[in-house]
Amino acid sequence: MKKFVSAAVVTAMIASMGVGAMADVSFGSGASSDVAWPTDFGFGEKLTVIGAANGVNEYVAGEKISLNPGDVIYMPLTHTTLVEETPEAPEETPDEDENQIPETPENEDETNGSEEETPEGEEETDAEGDASEENIPELRSQANPAAQVMATAPYTGKVDKDWKIKFSARDFVENASFYTATEKDTNLVNGALYIKVEMDDQLDSVDSESVSYGVYINESGTNNKTERVTVKAEFANIYGGEVSFDFINFVAQPSVWEVKSEKSGNAVFDFAGECFFDVNMYDGEKVLLDLSRDYVREIAITNEDAELEFYNFRGTHDEFIRKGTLSLYGNEDSFVYEIVDGKLYDVDFDYNKEEETLEIVTDSLGHYVVSDIELEAKEFKPSKPSSDKDNNNDSDKNNPDTGAVDFVGSAVALAVASVAAAGALALKRK
Repeated sequence: MKKFVSAAVVTAMIASMGVGAMADVSFGSGASSDVAWPTDFGFGEKLTVIGAANGVNEYVAGEKISLNPGDVIYMPLTHTTLVEETPEAPEETPDEDENQIPETPENEDETNGSEEETPEGEEETDAEGDASEENIPELRSQANPAAQVMATAPYTGKVDKDWKIKFSARDFVENASFYTATEKDTNLVNGALYIKVEMDDQLDSVDSESVSYGVYINESGTNNKTERVTVKAEFANIYGGEVSFDFINFVAQPSVWEVKSEKSGNAVFDFAGECFFDVNMYDGEKVLLDLSRDYVREIAITNEDAELEFYNFRGTHDEFIRKGTLSLYGNEDSFVYEIVDGKLYDVDFDYNKEEETLEIVTDSLGHYVVSDIELEAKEFKPSKPSSDKDNNNDSDKNNPDTGAVDFVGSAVALAVASVAAAGALALKRK
């Protein structure tokens, strides 16, 4: 059976040496079924990556793998089983003298003036005769019956309760589980079993990171193991592009922006129409821009009567050399606070009546809340979120625990949300 093998390209899938070479982490578990270990159980020849930013990509050995935050990797599982294989029928060359059908002259009916009658019994003889053209496919299928042969095929069986997914490393991996594809998964084989690997949905970096993990499946209490397959890839945020000083820079998703060498000027960033940032930038500046509008639960609960709008710029790479103007939507009677380490701080702003925006001068984009009334609680203790989207604290996002964690596998259809590509440009307002 073929494996992911590449000696030349470091960012490709390669087969690792020994299962016991590193300390392995149990990252998943099977269901409640009791299933016999498949014959020659292992991984297929390619993997499929599905992401909101770059759609669907398939990789085979030797190809460079590029991953973005939030991508989901599907690694197909295979086994050796009996499959039906129909031998190809040999091509038959008809005898020119015996089997050649004479051509019928054109306009034969018009020449004779009447249709030629078929002698009695001829139709029956032709229908029963072995040389009938209609009977040839049936005779060939009988002469070449389907044969059962052993072959490698996608594993479509159930998952045993004692099967576990083992990882030799889990940097930037959020979760892993067994996944059975359904007919809704148009890019996967319906009914086939996969290892579903979910990458972290945030990366607080302006540079790419190297991802390398080894994965295999073993059956608890036995010596049954698949081969270990190593996946190596480059993990990076979407590249927004070079900062334009002539057009508005449209930020639709977390993305990295940089100023082209020997360039400088006034740049305007449009965060999907939710807010704007106007700032002077210079040669060498490189920033990560990432906006979330999710509510901070503790503030919302404490101030139930307030109408709140949250603007959470996540990450630590959104500081600028010069101060710029951040424009948030609101009215002149609004209250604006910045959230820092679980505390609310009043923010000075100017109201732009023409644009109906609240203008904040800053060189670092943080976490803000706009309210229609003064907020009662100016200090709160954020709870530990179930996911990073529940609050504004991402300090431990990229440092997952290294202890054993079990996740129950399930066959849940994947919904891929389409997102507008980063880097789109619009005409800059003068």
